[in-house]
Amino acid sequence: MATYINRGITNYAKENGITVKNNDEIYVLVQNNKEESKIYEYQIEHSKSHKVEIPSRTLAVIIIKI
Repeated sequence: MATYINRGITNYAKENGITVKNNDEIYVLVQNNKEESKIYEYQIEHSKSHKVEIPSRTLAVIIIKI
């Protein structure tokens, strides 16, 4: 996976994880593939409450306040 930009969110993908920074929170998502990560990115970008539903097959979601 590579570094890429999607709808104004800077994303850093490494191995099987992806970090999405939105405002002052960093979401670290561990998922199966890039297509899944794009779904999560869209949800994060358009969520007013920063609550994103993640399927149970996803291993972890870590939200870091900065």
